[in-house]
Amino acid sequence: MAEQRIPKMYVKKNKFDQEHIEDIRTLIEKQMYEMKASKVFREGMSIAIGVGSRGIECELEVLRSLIDFLLKNKIEPLLYQPWEVMVVEVLKVS
Repeated sequence: MAEQRIPKMYVKKNKFDQEHIEDIRTLIEKQMYEMKASKVFREGMSIAIGVGSRGIECELEVLRSLIDFLLKNKIEPLLYQPWEVMVVEVLKVS
């Protein structure tokens, strides 16, 4: 087997904004319009939405806001579970 060179690795620390958002629904709708989501997602499309909290407190409110935006624009949201949940469900059946 030929000798393999391992690339240099670096430590990357993430720092996330800790600001509390009072009105998440308004913020999400504003951001969707700002990114011109209606030009990316067109009426009649189906959009898959993956959900995983990773520490987000208001995960369900964020999801509901996104779904409401899509439905308002006649876009069908398709929800699927994270792989971790699917693995647990498969193990329960086994």
